[in-house]
Amino acid sequence: FFIERCFEFFKFSAANVRKFGASLVLVVQLSRHLVVNDDTGVVENCSHRFLFSSDGSKAEFCSRLQLADADYNILSGLSFSSRSFSELLYQHGDRSRSLRLKLTREEYWRLTSSQADRLKFDSLMAAVPGLKVEEAIRCLSAQ
Repeated sequence: FFIERCFEFFKFSAANVRKFGASLVLVVQLSRHLVVNDDTGVVENCSHRFLFSSDGSKAEFCSRLQLADADYNILSGLSFSSRSFSELLYQHGDRSRSLRLKLTREEYWRLTSSQADRLKFDSLMAAVPGLKVEEAIRCLSAQ
């Protein structure tokens, strides 16, 4: 929503950052959020991409991100384990490679959005008055 709403700002920023040899890294759930009114300026000016999955049809997705069939096949074969790792396709310019992003137990507990995990965390915090967030994360990570 935010990128769509402020599209011109992001397009302008991405183009200017690219002039200095750098790149914006934008986080979106759907690649179509990077294209507004058929304008692909944001996609074209972000030379570093971290893709975890595809959305929409193969043809639309590959066209939107200028993705080669071989890269799409790599992306389609990626896997994940919710508590330990996620594989991704990293693109820089015209090169792509698959990577594995590993989470430590502490990182998992710090970042989880699972309702069951949040309830467990909140229960621990309520049960132990004065417990600091970092201490709770360490306790939950040790399990």
